[in-house]
Amino acid sequence: MLIEISHDLELPLNDVHRAAIEIAKAAENRTPPYDAVTLAVNLRNLRTPLEGEIRIPVEIQLEPPAKMSGDFHVEIRASSNEALFPRFEGTLSLTPEGEAGTRLWLRGEYVPPMGFLGSAVDATALHGVGERSLTNFLDWIASDISTRVIAIESKVRRTRDFNR
Repeated sequence: MLIEISHDLELPLNDVHRAAIEIAKAAENRTPPYDAVTLAVNLRNLRTPLEGEIRIPVEIQLEPPAKMSGDFHVEIRASSNEALFPRFEGTLSLTPEGEAGTRLWLRGEYVPPMGFLGSAVDATALHGVGERSLTNFLDWIASDISTRVIAIESKVRRTRDFNR
């Protein structure tokens, strides 16, 4: 199943790109919070009367592009029992949005487990669950980018104020 979702940030492209590279390094080195990433599935999305969520530990590979305008290659797969869980492979793209904004795009293929049977279950009982969990993942990445950019801007401001 092809996925294409986006998230707008009111931050400049250069700053977002720099933060995304930091995140890629953190994912590669498995430094917190990228040492224990989970994708969540809300039980309501599974059409159950139960409240709560199921969290699946995943490994993320996020490879930065060779140049500023390129896409980050993304792979997400279960940390264990890979054959029982979906996987995602695609790109995280950054595009300018307006004068000082950036749009994050997550595009790629979401592959349910267990071949045809898994695809049938995904298309019926679990319809939309994979896309919602990837949307939550993109929102989490966007939040981390925003936090990193704001922290850098704050540090720069404090340094400027101190040097006055």
